[in-house]
Amino acid sequence: MKAALPLFAAAVVISTAALAATTVPVGHFDGIHATDGASVTIRHGATQQVTIVKGDPQISVVEVRGNALEISTCRHTCPREYGLEVVVTTPNLDAISVEDGAVIDAQGNFPAQDRLAVKADDGGRADTRAIPVAHLEADATDGGEVDVRATAAIIAKADEGGAVRYWGKPASNVSRASDGGSVSSGD
Repeated sequence: MKAALPLFAAAVVISTAALAATTVPVGHFDGIHATDGASVTIRHGATQQVTIVKGDPQISVVEVRGNALEISTCRHTCPREYGLEVVVTTPNLDAISVEDGAVIDAQGNFPAQDRLAVKADDGGRADTRAIPVAHLEADATDGGEVDVRATAAIIAKADEGGAVRYWGKPASNVSRASDGGSVSSGD
């Protein structure tokens, strides 16, 4: 029994280390692109910060390329049962893009933004309803799903089983759905 206690203590230390959040130093970004099953939560804040809540920065990609924060679950081959959860704090964004089963979810209270482009492809899902946007572009293809809040104008496109759902009462609404895609009001 005495031998089991040190093993138990070691297991607690290892699991606590695995649960520790890691702040990732990155440069300025105007957009976010998530792929490969990554789970990303966006929150409003005065300064940009990126935190890995679950995952390993040695295994995953979390870096700025051009003007976009690129987030991918694995650089190469993923370990079995590996997952990536990232929290991004930022004052505003110009573009949000998800693909390959990644999920982006905006949470909290965001001030109104003038423009935002949101795109979901290949089973990706983006829920940005927490960000009210005057002029919004939404694009969903190949099973991607986009949920957005438009206050003045929306241009929505859904193809190949993609779905765009919008909330708000935009005065200008240009939408196109083809090949099993759908654009609908969530109100």
